[in-house]
Amino acid sequence: MQSFAKDLSRVRTRRQSGSVAMLGALWLMIAVICLATIDIANMFWQKRELQKIADLAALAGAVLPLDKSCSSATTANTKKIAAANGMQVDDEFEAKFGLWKPDSKKSIDQYFSDGNQADSNACNVKIRRNVAYLFLFPSGGSKSRLVSAEATAIVASKPMATVLIRSTLASVDGGVLNALLTSLLGTNVNLNAVSWQGIAKLNVNLLKTFDSLLKINANIGGYEELLKSNIRLADLVNSMINAVEPGNFLSADLVGLKELSLLNFGNLQVKLGDLIKLENTNPGSALNLGVNALELIQGALQVAGKDHALELNSGILGLLKIKMKIIEPAQMAIIGNPFDNNVKIEARTAQVRLWVALSTASSPIGSVLNTVLGLVVDLLKLVLSLVVNIEVLPEFRNLNQLNLDVLVDVARGYARIDSADCTDAQHRVDLTVEKALVDVYVGQLAGGDINQRELQAFGSSIPQVKPLTIIDIGSRVCVVLGLICGPRTEGSQGNIKLGGHLKLAADTKSVSYVNSVGKKNINDFSEVKELVDERIYHKVPFSNVKNISDLLQGGNLIEINIGAGVSDSQKFSLVDSLLKNVLKPVLSILDPLAPFLDGLLNALGIHLNEIEVAPYLQCRSSSELVY
Repeated sequence: MQSFAKDLSRVRTRRQSGSVAMLGALWLMIAVICLATIDIANMFWQKRELQKIADLAALAGAVLPLDKSCSSATTANTKKIAAANGMQVDDEFEAKFGLWKPDSKKSIDQYFSDGNQADSNACNVKIRRNVAYLFLFPSGGSKSRLVSAEATAIVASKPMATVLIRSTLASVDGGVLNALLTSLLGTNVNLNAVSWQGIAKLNVNLLKTFDSLLKINANIGGYEELLKSNIRLADLVNSMINAVEPGNFLSADLVGLKELSLLNFGNLQVKLGDLIKLENTNPGSALNLGVNALELIQGALQVAGKDHALELNSGILGLLKIKMKIIEPAQMAIIGNPFDNNVKIEARTAQVRLWVALSTASSPIGSVLNTVLGLVVDLLKLVLSLVVNIEVLPEFRNLNQLNLDVLVDVARGYARIDSADCTDAQHRVDLTVEKALVDVYVGQLAGGDINQRELQAFGSSIPQVKPLTIIDIGSRVCVVLGLICGPRTEGSQGNIKLGGHLKLAADTKSVSYVNSVGKKNINDFSEVKELVDERIYHKVPFSNVKNISDLLQGGNLIEINIGAGVSDSQKFSLVDSLLKNVLKPVLSILDPLAPFLDGLLNALGIHLNEIEVAPYLQCRSSSELVY
């Protein structure tokens, strides 16, 4: 019995020892699992941290210009943000810009490809880190594992820029604007100069104008559709009244715009997309800018009348007819990304052609021709140094009934953004501003009938305006002491013509504007609510300023074709004599015409002298993670 008890005790002891061993093994296994879990969790945590760094770096790098913001350089946004959010010194970092282009034939990780700056729209970031094992010892003997993360962000909204141009306020000619509107509307328009001057002082917010137009035209879906639609000119003017921005003007200046809204515009329509163009940008943000009210009206009138040769009533004595055709209307604004090389951001003035048919009275200078003929003949003999047996016989042509054509071709002037800089705190835009090139042709178009000349004036090719011969310098040979003379030979000694091709050369100027601390030179795309935030215009003066009045002077319009041996001083004396004695009453019909043409060009927003420009720049852009 005693022996049995001892055996039972031994069995119990062995059982207890086995239980402790099993329990110890179990706890050891749990410890190993916990340590492995900690190691694995550390790997996942490191992976998450790297992904966070990659995401933030990619978002920061998806800002234009991509070549400066998205790179592995220490100065790039990507590297700065990665370092600020936990990137370690030993981490491998790579950032590059390229093109993100979804393709159903590829997997999502293949959507991104390297590209040049012009085509790029995304920033790709890769980051790798060697993470040491805490407790696990892999069979390969490596003490660490490579953990990597990758992210791609696209530029969701891009920077925007535009530039507007306007004429200086002193150049507003109400009479010409009234004549233009009268011709276009078919009804008499007679706003006074103060009303037009008031309109020129106003800026209107385009976004508010468009919102008002959308309320009037409820069938139009949105801004982009509105730009493509034909809008009644009356609706546009009424919408402008509700969109006037605060500025340096009086309440009386609004009277002109209200008077304009009362005119009977009939069903005259305008397509706003011909004036304002959006290049791949958000309409709601891009349209939030202020434009000069007079420039907007001028542009709308040009678009409305571009398919017609408008006849204007100038009230100038001797002017048979003046007609104008808009070859290409003004482009008020092109709004787009200044860093996209495929987008040209500029404002352009209109390209126009003016034709003026002038006529003297039936015989305005017939009474003086006989008295001055001897003076001119004596001067010609002196200048030409003719031999004794040759008699000079000048003949006046085309002066008793002078029919003269003046053709004015105006090319497009512009203000263009060449470059922009958003990388510094001082944002900058560089502009090229060019005043319009003007060609003035004086003479006579082919075809004696005025209707035929009109067809020539507005033909598809450049019309041929030939100077008029006003003096034909013929001669005849005389013998026997001048008693026996042969027939007169026309043009044997040359001729003198009235007319020619005159030119106002284009003039280009480069200007730059910078927003610096305490000084704002560039406008924002935002609504102006306070007077202190009034839109900013800069004056761009040009050297060698001329206008049409400077061209249409007598000396510029005389062409002398006589002997090669005649000196310039002799020709000058001849021109001076002709102007004083013969051509003064003829050329007097041009005196009131030149200021009228200058005023007409200004009324069309074509600036030959000083130009005012308003640059706009928005550097803020947003980015979006896509991978």
